[in-house]
Amino acid sequence: MQALAAVAVMSKDKHLDTPRSMALMAGPIDPRESPTEVNEFAIAKSFGRFKRSVIFTVPSRYRGGGRRIYPGFLQFTDFMAMNMDRHRKAHENLYQHMVAGCTEEARKIKDLLR
Repeated sequence: MQALAAVAVMSKDKHLDTPRSMALMAGPIDPRESPTEVNEFAIAKSFGRFKRSVIFTVPSRYRGGGRRIYPGFLQFTDFMAMNMDRHRKAHENLYQHMVAGCTEEARKIKDLLR
């Protein structure tokens, strides 16, 4: 929450060092209020472990070369893995609606899955 507030203030003040982007990734803003399995996992592992296993450097041949990132494909995989049964069921329902010709119901599910 503090980072979000700091970036908002920097942006308002047109500070030269305002980050061009910021990502709030998969978790409550104040995890102390309602800890989840994700919070417990994060507490049990060292920050260094996360840096070594999920943070990568963008190759120099690409825009943003040299920047350290948490790649989108890992974010998506982690997001899906947290609620695999729910996502599997949503895709199953999408398929069933499409087979039955219920295009409006299928469209609603597709919109949610985007």
